[in-house]
Amino acid sequence: EIKATRARKYKPDERFDLCFVDATHVYPGVQQEFNDARTYSKITALHDIVLEPGVKQLWAEIKDSNKPEDYTEITNDKNEFPGSLGIGILHPGFN
Repeated sequence: EIKATRARKYKPDERFDLCFVDATHVYPGVQQEFNDARTYSKITALHDIVLEPGVKQLWAEIKDSNKPEDYTEITNDKNEFPGSLGIGILHPGFN
């Protein structure tokens, strides 16, 4: 497991294919963690985009600053998954 504080020190020769962020839910923390993960990954996923205010705010900003074909949003619009909090995936260039 690479925690956000250690991720800032991690300098891989190649980028990860995917990083999944499911950590703090306050805006400044999740923004930092997402940006750290994005630095080291081709695709970055973010958990809790529906109900957690800080994560929801960041996901709205990500969607506003990227083309729709560069992100995917998985939510519980049909109530198929009780308690689902949503996943947002930023995948620029992988459409």
